[in-house]
Amino acid sequence: MSIDDQYKKYSVKVNSGSGCLVQPSTNEYSYVITVKHNVKSNIENNELPKIFTSDDNKIEVIKIFTHPTYDLAIIKVEYQKDINLHIKRNIKNYSILYLFGFPDNKIQDEVKTKKVIGKLIEKNDPFFVLSSNSFDGQDDVVGFSGCGVYQEVNEIIYLSGIEFRMDSYNDDEGRINIYPIGFIEDIIENNIDQLKRIYPIYMSNFSFLEDDAFKLEVDALDEERIIATRTTLKNKALNIIESDVTPQGIKELFKERILLNHEYSEHIYIKNVWIAWLEFLTIMNIIKGYVINNDLLSEIFDTIRLKYSDEDDWTNLLRTDLLNSDYRGLKPDSTVIVSTKKPPLGNFILPKDRIPRDLRVVSKRGLQIDNGVRNPYEDFNFVHLEFFKKECIIKRLESYENIHDEDELLQILKQQYDELFS
Repeated sequence: MSIDDQYKKYSVKVNSGSGCLVQPSTNEYSYVITVKHNVKSNIENNELPKIFTSDDNKIEVIKIFTHPTYDLAIIKVEYQKDINLHIKRNIKNYSILYLFGFPDNKIQDEVKTKKVIGKLIEKNDPFFVLSSNSFDGQDDVVGFSGCGVYQEVNEIIYLSGIEFRMDSYNDDEGRINIYPIGFIEDIIENNIDQLKRIYPIYMSNFSFLEDDAFKLEVDALDEERIIATRTTLKNKALNIIESDVTPQGIKELFKERILLNHEYSEHIYIKNVWIAWLEFLTIMNIIKGYVINNDLLSEIFDTIRLKYSDEDDWTNLLRTDLLNSDYRGLKPDSTVIVSTKKPPLGNFILPKDRIPRDLRVVSKRGLQIDNGVRNPYEDFNFVHLEFFKKECIIKRLESYENIHDEDELLQILKQQYDELFS
């Protein structure tokens, strides 16, 4: 989905103002986030606000919830399909941010929305200030109240705040006041019996990722040869899906340590992270012969650690994220399994003899390792998650194609996987 299509999909008109659609961890309802003053008259008169998408489709409202102190509101609305707007809570000084709203002067136009660019110039308490010269006077400002404030990262938009007031809008510089998105979570916590927290629905349970795991894509000519193995792995994944382990529970336990670069904390909500975790835990289930539950997660994490990077080529990270990631808790000879946005073209295992010479002896200053570990590249084994699928299965189809007994298939898979850790 293009950047422009994302803005249009997630932006809505709330009465005479703006708002944005986000999805909590449920498929029973969705949220529209906006400012309290957009729905003030509705609250006073016990009426429901009028909400429309950028395509003029009406959204049915369930209930309004407001912040006890700040000019913010969550409107609980009927469930909207495919709302995958991610949240980015960290905003660095001088970040470029974007507003997308419904200004009054475009009401009669075919395109009723406008995108505005701004720069973060002040971090006050409780609000932030953006500067922008993208507004053409008062008529261009009215209607923006309550709109989402976004960051753009790798062709994906992230919601970071809500616009609530314009201080000035002259030709030289407009000063836009925004609330950071964290204050919205106050509303949820104050009404936790009626509202679900905001994170993608697939983080509430691995069942939402069942169809995405172990796709094992091959040419049509080989499809019949791999069906039994694919089905066996998906059946084994059900053990994890039906256990007490959830993506949200893993996130709360390990936080950003599951990422190669913890500074990209927003990546923890990316779907690929949790598809990788479902596959990883299933593979661990096969290797160890028992289901990995919550009590065993920390034990696994301190011997075989899965880490995700939203990069394409993991070998590009040798001097950066792979070297400097958080490896605390891992002992020498532990294994680090890496998952990335795209599978490797060739190197599924990081061979120690291919590590650049200048990285074979490194300063420990700044490294996040325990005593006893000298160099991640010397002391750990680095394997890409795709190894367990492409190298162990797809490239060895002849080992599986004539086996249709699930227990026998699992035994062969276990042997393949055991070779890596022996």
